[in-house]
Amino acid sequence: MNEVLLGNGIKAEKVVYRGAFESKGVFVNESTPVPFEGGVVLSTGIAANLSVSHSTGRNYEEMDSKGDKDLNSIVRLNTYDAAGLEFDFVAEQDMVSFSYIFGSKEYPEFVYSGFNDIFGFFLADMETYEMWNLAVIPNTNTPITINTINDEQHKEYYVDNIRFHPTSEVKHTLRTDGFTKPLVAYHEVIPGRKYRIKMVIADVSDRKLDSFVLIQSSSFKSQDKEEFFAENKDFIESFSSDTEITQNQTETVENEINIDVDTAFLVKDEFTEETTVDEADSKLVDFPKSEIKTTTVVKDKPQMLASDSITIYFDFNHSEIKKSELQKLNSWFLQVDNETIQSIKVVGHADAIGSDRYNQVLSELRAKQVYDWLVKKQIDNKLLSLESAGEKFPIGDNETGSGRAKNRRVTIHIDR
Repeated sequence: MNEVLLGNGIKAEKVVYRGAFESKGVFVNESTPVPFEGGVVLSTGIAANLSVSHSTGRNYEEMDSKGDKDLNSIVRLNTYDAAGLEFDFVAEQDMVSFSYIFGSKEYPEFVYSGFNDIFGFFLADMETYEMWNLAVIPNTNTPITINTINDEQHKEYYVDNIRFHPTSEVKHTLRTDGFTKPLVAYHEVIPGRKYRIKMVIADVSDRKLDSFVLIQSSSFKSQDKEEFFAENKDFIESFSSDTEITQNQTETVENEINIDVDTAFLVKDEFTEETTVDEADSKLVDFPKSEIKTTTVVKDKPQMLASDSITIYFDFNHSEIKKSELQKLNSWFLQVDNETIQSIKVVGHADAIGSDRYNQVLSELRAKQVYDWLVKKQIDNKLLSLESAGEKFPIGDNETGSGRAKNRRVTIHIDR
């Protein structure tokens, strides 16, 4: 796996695959509608069926695998036939990213229905136990599914593959009804800190009509944050616009995928390094017992979940929530179980630059920003409390820039 997925600035270990043996593989690509030369494929069916010349000819395969709890929490439905790859890694720079393509046999008939296969890229900080889903529409917390990228929603990133059916005059190379153009998953990290990522896909509601995700070889990398945003500016901003594509643009897209090759896409049936585990019904936050933050379990009171606390960081002398931290908040909120919440405490903090009084006010303004965000998420304000700690409780050294950055924060604590 390391040789296939990893790019610059990443060191990985503890690679684990969970799912049916036939649902994962390494693909090589010479000339198809997919602009990736190779990478890793995860499927809710048989991965090799993506290759037309190696397909069984059926629309789906029931793998009899379990679902995935992290995906269940997103769709609020049962998932099945999950295939997931996870590993620990350390990044050299402050932004990690990788490129991927999602596709499904559920396109287009089941768009906007309850049959809506889903995938997730779950990133967990192994020190704070915060977790984020990276498989979302940029600048939102909206998961990418057949409902969110299709011939109506963000259609500039959708490829209609119906005309590649065996009855078509044009030979086809991928056996699927629709797929996305290349997308980018990304998130800020702290260089040198250990993280865990889980890349997982699953059927929703039933085991029929398979879906897949392709992860580009050597694309999982770390780089400087400013460099990343400069390289991906157009991609990220394109999801902030509702601009319709013109007829000329549509014709260009079609010409790009008009490939007359039958056997150019091949899925191998093995990885070379990871451990294969049959049971896929796992949570990324099921850390080893020695690493879990624990609380005393009281009768009739639910045990604290890993998603019950989060820290949001702020720029120097600012109280506005940064875009990157807003993304983190949105991803966190998807993991929160609202049913058993007793109270939520929001605490603002500041570094030691400036007077005590000024930092007290600044920390309160930061906490109020997060408090108001929770209210907008329809959290009952009777459950909420707000505190401003000023510079009283630093977690970093106020004599250093990196230490002060850690102290400019708001913490959310959920009590159950």
